[in-house]
Amino acid sequence: MKNTIKFLGLIALAAVIGFSMAACGDGGDDDGGDKDPPIVGSWGNNSGVWTFNNNGTATFVSADNVTFNFTYSISGDQITTINIANQITDTRSFNVSGNTLTYYSATWTKQ
Repeated sequence: MKNTIKFLGLIALAAVIGFSMAACGDGGDDDGGDKDPPIVGSWGNNSGVWTFNNNGTATFVSADNVTFNFTYSISGDQITTINIANQITDTRSFNVSGNTLTYYSATWTKQ
């Protein structure tokens, strides 16, 4: 029974990663090429550093050096993260303006 649950969990995770990668694909720029979402990169403040990769994965390294791994997808100004360790899903608004990310009611600076 435990193996079945683990197997189903892995299938669900693979589906989420696949969806996340598709959601982060073409940024819709005029030249027809792929464009990364504006959130891609590393963003820090005194709480830690978020790193959003263009493949739909992200990490958060807290100020006390604890690392959390996520998948993410973007729809408009909403970002949905899924914590890989415990499968907790969270959807929040975000905004990128220049070198500033507003996310989790905090301001993060491009690293």
